[in-house]
Amino acid sequence: MLGGLKRIGRGAVIKSFFAVLIIVLFSNYARSQDVVKIDDKVPQHMFSYGEIESLPDPNNNITFADVQKPEFSARFKKSTTFTPKYYNIKSYFWYKFKIKESTKSKRHWLLEFFDQTLNDIVLYVPDTNHTFRVYKYGYKYDFAQREYKHKNFTLDLSNKSDTVATYYVKIKATQAANVLIVLRDIHWFIEYALSEYLIFGLFFGMILIFSLYNFLMFIAVRQSRYLYYVLYNLSVGFYEMCQDGIAFQYLWPNTPFLNQYSVGTAVFLSSIFGLLFTSNFLYLKTKAPRLYKVIIALIVLRCLYFIGCLIDQRLFTYKILEFIPLVFAFYAGCYILKKGFKAARFFCGRVCVFAHWFYSKDITVF
Repeated sequence: MLGGLKRIGRGAVIKSFFAVLIIVLFSNYARSQDVVKIDDKVPQHMFSYGEIESLPDPNNNITFADVQKPEFSARFKKSTTFTPKYYNIKSYFWYKFKIKESTKSKRHWLLEFFDQTLNDIVLYVPDTNHTFRVYKYGYKYDFAQREYKHKNFTLDLSNKSDTVATYYVKIKATQAANVLIVLRDIHWFIEYALSEYLIFGLFFGMILIFSLYNFLMFIAVRQSRYLYYVLYNLSVGFYEMCQDGIAFQYLWPNTPFLNQYSVGTAVFLSSIFGLLFTSNFLYLKTKAPRLYKVIIALIVLRCLYFIGCLIDQRLFTYKILEFIPLVFAFYAGCYILKKGFKAARFFCGRVCVFAHWFYSKDITVF
C-alpha cells in the first residue's frame, strides 16, 4: 500500500516536472524573436509581427550599447500589427530584427525602408568582427548621401556567413509613419523600381495634361473655375510627389529641411484650391449663399491652421481634419444636385474618389 503511494507520488512528480519543463520551453520560444532566413526562392520579404520588435526611447537617452544588454533586450516588444506603426512623434524608437544569412545564396541582397517621411534612421549593421557598421538615412540628410539614388532608403547586405545576424534601427519621425522594412534581392528591386517609376511618370504626365487643358480653357473663356481646377490638380500632384519622395529626389535634393513642410503644404494647397473650385463650380454664391459663407469661413480657418502648423510641425500630423472640407464639399454637391444642377453628380463622384485615394495612401491617419 505504502509502496503504491510512493510509486504514484513519484509518477506525479515526474509528470509535473515534464509539464513545467514544457511550459518553460514554450514560454522561451514565445519570447524569442522570429528569424528571417535568406532564401533564393523568396525574392522579397517584409518584416512583420514577431519578426520585428520595438522599444520606445522617449527621452533619447538609450544608447546602442544599452539595447544590446540583456535587461534592455527583454524590454523589446513584438509588433502587434502586420508592420509597426509610428504614432508618438515625440519619441525615438528602437527596432531590431534578425536575418539568417546564407553563403550558398547566389543573389545579391539589400534592405529597403519604404516610408520616405522618416526623418532620421540610424541603422546598425553587424560586421564579421563582432562589431557594427553605422549608416544614417532619412529626410534630414541630403539625397546624395544615399547608397542608391532611389526614393526609398536602401542598403546592401554583405551576406558572407551562415550565422544569425541581429540588426538594430533607431528611428525618429516628425509625423505618423509606417515602419516598413523589406528584404529584397537586387533583381527584384530593379524590376519593381523600373515599373514604379514608369507608373509615376504616367501619373504625373496625366496631371500635367489635365492641367494644361484646363489652363487653355481658362485662357479661352476666362472663368476662374478652370484656373482653380488647374491649381487643385497641381496641388494633388505635388502632394503625391512629396509623399512618395519624388519631390525630394528631383526638386530639392540638397535642401532636406523642406521635407518637414512639403507634405503639409501640399495638403493645405489642395484643400484651399479644392474649396475654391467647389464654390465656383457649384455656383454657391448665387445658388446657396449660406453654404458660400461657410466655405469662406473654412478657407480662413484652414489658413490659420496652416500658420499654426508652420509654428508647430506636429500639427501637420492631424490629416484627419482634412475630412471636414471633404464632407462639406460632398454635402454642397448633393445640395446643388437636389436643386437641379445635373453636373453636380460628377462633382460628388470626384470628391468620393479623392477621399478614398487620399486616406488610403496614409493608413496611419486613423
